[in-house]
Amino acid sequence: MNSGTRQYLEDLARIAALLLLTSAAQGADPTASIETAVVRRLPMDIRLESYGTLQPDPDALTSINLPRAGLVNRLLVRLGQRVKAGDTLLEIDTAPATRMDYLQASGAVDYARSDVERVKRLLGEQLATRDQLQTAQRNLADAAARLHSLQQIGADLQLQAVRSPFDGIVTQLSVTQGMRVQADTTALLLGHQDRLIALLGVEPEDARLLSAGQALTVTPVFDPEVRIVSQIGAVHALINPATRMVDVVVPVPADQAAGLMLGSSIQASITIATQERLVVPRAAVQSGSDGDWVFTVEDGRARRVPVTVELAQGAHIAIAGALRAGQRVITTGSHVVEDGMAVREAGQ
Repeated sequence: MNSGTRQYLEDLARIAALLLLTSAAQGADPTASIETAVVRRLPMDIRLESYGTLQPDPDALTSINLPRAGLVNRLLVRLGQRVKAGDTLLEIDTAPATRMDYLQASGAVDYARSDVERVKRLLGEQLATRDQLQTAQRNLADAAARLHSLQQIGADLQLQAVRSPFDGIVTQLSVTQGMRVQADTTALLLGHQDRLIALLGVEPEDARLLSAGQALTVTPVFDPEVRIVSQIGAVHALINPATRMVDVVVPVPADQAAGLMLGSSIQASITIATQERLVVPRAAVQSGSDGDWVFTVEDGRARRVPVTVELAQGAHIAIAGALRAGQRVITTGSHVVEDGMAVREAGQ
């Protein structure tokens, strides 16, 4: 056999071997490279999610009243404005009738005082009785009391500046500039900047699961990095007719109130119980139109197991299904494997 024939036969052999290897590869089961995690039984918090708004603490609201009739000459604040102690809120011009009452009361005091002096002189000359003196003195006391009451409401002032008694926020504004007001009108409400509450709403059937003192975390919906740690202050026993929910009051600690905006939408997470559950990583659970499932590994093959998702917290999901603690479920690669597919752990 010459060298050319021998080379030809060797080439045929190599080609045949390559064809055999290709055929074997095409007939072999595909194998997926995966990573797994152990199914564990862990305690998980059962939480109730609720929504609401940040509001001023009603126990810390101060009513700024106008004790006498008059005209709001100037209004220097707006709804929601922050004010400092001593800031002018508004100026009121005393009504003419109120001013007249004060002038008449002042004149009545002067007259009653001179009448007492007159009766005293007559008594000294034995031209008046002690009963007359007592009557004159009683009239003076009544006139002085009326004058004092008018001074208390500022009737002696033609124009008065009403100032803020503390650092606060204007939470309600009931008057406008140029408005004529009657005595005892509430001009506005001031709330303390560090006295806030979170007013939450829960479904009536969930309200029975809550009680004062339960811990919770409140987060502004549009600022999720802010976390307010507090506890329930009160659970109302009446359905709010506006929301059809039960109101839950949560005080905001003063040291966490800085920078919070009244009226902000908030979300609260309330822990109502702690229970042990079967837990897997989020990556292990797959979902489709036919429900949720995980893949376990049995004898080197993936096995699909239908599950029910019960809770999701952080990187873990609590599930229920035909699983037990200690089994391994596929995490990395679970989205490409199929039921019965051969699998191997990455690195093996």
